[in-house]
Amino acid sequence: MLVDITALASGSRYVPLMAEAIILFSGDNLWTQKLDRPKKNWVHGVLLGISILALTAGIACEIWRKQDRGSTHFVSNHAITVLNTYITSQ
Repeated sequence: MLVDITALASGSRYVPLMAEAIILFSGDNLWTQKLDRPKKNWVHGVLLGISILALTAGIACEIWRKQDRGSTHFVSNHAITVLNTYITSQ
């Protein structure tokens, strides 16, 4: 169950939110063309905030799972990449 929560909260969900938060300001973005700039800024912040919360939840679940098993943290390439993404996205 915890692995499913980790997959849901981290990689597969926060990347589309971050991408949409960036695409929000594109002139070709259909769902926000009618919004004025301050509302786009607000939606942008909300989407990025949700994506950071999802990433934080995913990392926290993974750390908790590793501690339960007595495993070492952040030794695989995937774990290092996720940690790097987390640090640089803040």
